[in-house]
Amino acid sequence: MTSTPMRHPVAGLDPEIVAAHLPAQRAAIMRVLSLAIPPAASEEPYTGQECIGLGDAWRSLYTLVQASVREHEGNSCLVLGESGCGKSLLVESVIRRVRHESAKLREPTPWVVTLSALLHPTDRQCLAAMAQQLMDQDAIARGDVAETLRDVLEPEADAEANDEQSAEWVASARASRQASGPDSESESDEEAEMPLHALSEPDPTSNAILSTMAATLSHILSLLTSSALSSSHPLVILLDQFDLFTQRPRQALLYCLLDAVQMNSYEPGMLVLGMTSRVDAADFLEKRVKSRFSHRIVHVVPPSFDQYMILARMALSAGASPSSDWGQAWLAEVEHLIQHPTFRACLEGLHDLSGDVRLLYQVLMPPVAALQTGAPTLEPDAFAGVAATQRADPLEALLLDLNVPEMALMITARHLQLREKEPFTFEMCFHELRHFVQRVQRNLNSGASAEHQAPLAIIGLDTLAQRAPMLQAFHTLLDMELLLPEPARLSLTLPSGIASRTGPVTTPYGTLPSLTVIPEFLPVYAQVSAKAILASVESHARADLLGSALVMWAASTGL
Repeated sequence: MTSTPMRHPVAGLDPEIVAAHLPAQRAAIMRVLSLAIPPAASEEPYTGQECIGLGDAWRSLYTLVQASVREHEGNSCLVLGESGCGKSLLVESVIRRVRHESAKLREPTPWVVTLSALLHPTDRQCLAAMAQQLMDQDAIARGDVAETLRDVLEPEADAEANDEQSAEWVASARASRQASGPDSESESDEEAEMPLHALSEPDPTSNAILSTMAATLSHILSLLTSSALSSSHPLVILLDQFDLFTQRPRQALLYCLLDAVQMNSYEPGMLVLGMTSRVDAADFLEKRVKSRFSHRIVHVVPPSFDQYMILARMALSAGASPSSDWGQAWLAEVEHLIQHPTFRACLEGLHDLSGDVRLLYQVLMPPVAALQTGAPTLEPDAFAGVAATQRADPLEALLLDLNVPEMALMITARHLQLREKEPFTFEMCFHELRHFVQRVQRNLNSGASAEHQAPLAIIGLDTLAQRAPMLQAFHTLLDMELLLPEPARLSLTLPSGIASRTGPVTTPYGTLPSLTVIPEFLPVYAQVSAKAILASVESHARADLLGSALVMWAASTGL
C-alpha cells in the first residue's frame, strides 16, 4: 500500500490570491536570505528571534556592552567563532538593542566605529576611517581633524621605510635583551607596563610613528569629549579580522586603542570589540599590548541541527502573517516542506558538511527566487538539487566532460594512486595503458571477451596505444589542472638524457630552471581522488560514454 503524498496548502488557494501575495512573500524571504535587511530588534533584550542558539553568548556580550554604555567603563573583548557561525549578527544585534534602549530612555546612544583589517590594510588608514565614520555620525566636525589626518596619512613610501627601520630596531632590541640573560626579562616586563609617552626607544623614527598614532587617537577622543553634542556618548570600536591586526608591525593601533581603554582616556566609556575565527588570536599579542587587554572572550558555537531547522523555518516564513488566509496557507506550506524527508535529509547533509549559516541561505535562495504564480509551491527536490550543486567539487564536474583518451589517463592515475605511485609521469601512464590494451587484445583473440573477434577500433581502444594522441590528452589534463606538476621538480638535478639546456622557459606549468624537464618525464599529481574518478566513470551523465572494457578496468585494482 503506497501512501498518498500530502497536498501543498498553497496549491489549494484561489489563483488570484496567489498572484496578489506571492511576489511580496518572495521579496520578503529574499531580503532575509540575501542579508540585505537584518531582522528587526525585538522589545526584549533577548527573545531568540535574531540569534538562534546564541542566547548565552548574547547575554554575556550584552552585559559587557551595557557596562561600557551605562556605567561608562573602559572594556575590551574578543568574539571567537568559526566562519559563518553568527559573530557579526551577534554583535550587530547587541549594539542595535543597546542603542534602542538608550534612545528609549533618552540617553546618549553610543558612537560605533567599524574597522576591518581587510578593508583598511594599514593602521593609518584605520585612523582615517575612524575619523571619517565619526564625522558621518556628526560626532566631530570635519575641519577639526583635517590637519591631523594629513599628518597621519603621510606618503606610503615614507611609511614603509619607517616600518622597515622600526622592525629592524625591534629585532635588534629583542636580540640584545635575550643575550643579556634573566635581567632583560624583568626589564621587558617593566617596559610592558609603561605608558606610551614614557617609552624611551633609541630609534626616533619608531618612537615618532607610535607617538603620532597615539597623538592622533588622543586628538580624536579629545574632540569627542569637548564637543557639546557628543561629550556624553560612549564609543564602541569594532575590529573585524582581529588576528590580522596582530600581524601588523608593532601592533601600533591595538596598543593605542587598548592603552586608551586601560587609562580611561574617554570618560563616557569606550569598548574595543574584536571579532576573529582564530581561537589563538590573543596569543599573538605582544607583551605590552597583552597587558592592556582585559582577556574577556565570548565564544560563538555553530548551530545544532535543530537550530538549523529553526533558521530555515524562520527564513522561509519571513513576511507571512498568520492572521490572513495567505499567511496561514504559506506557513502551512513551509511546515509541509520542513517535515518532508527529502528536505530534512538535504539539511542534514549541509549541517554535517559545515555549520555556516550562509551555506544554508545559499541553498534556500534559488528555489525561492524561482517561485512563480503558476508554480508557487516549495518542492523538496528543488532544494535537494541546489544542495547537491553547492556541495559538488568543480574538479569532479570536469571529469564528466572528458573524452575517452583523457578519461583513460585519469583511470590510469587512479590505479597509480591506489598503488601509491605518486608523483607519476606520462611515461608511467602510457606504460600502464599499453599493458591494458594488450590484455584486451589477448582476450579478444582468445574469445574470452563478450566482444570476441572484434578489432580494437570497434570498442574504442585503438587510440590508447598511440603515443601522440595520448600525449596531447596529457597536456589537456595539465591545462585543466586535473594533473598538477610536482613543485619539487624545480630543484631536481637531472641527467642529460632527459633534460635539455634551453635556459629559463615559461610554460603552462610555471617558470622552469635552466635544466627543463621534457613533458613525458614531468612528475605530476592527480588533483581528484580515486573514488571520484571511479564515480565519474560509472556516471550516466557523461558526455562521452566509455566502453565496457574501460569501465571494468576502472573498477578493478589495475593489476
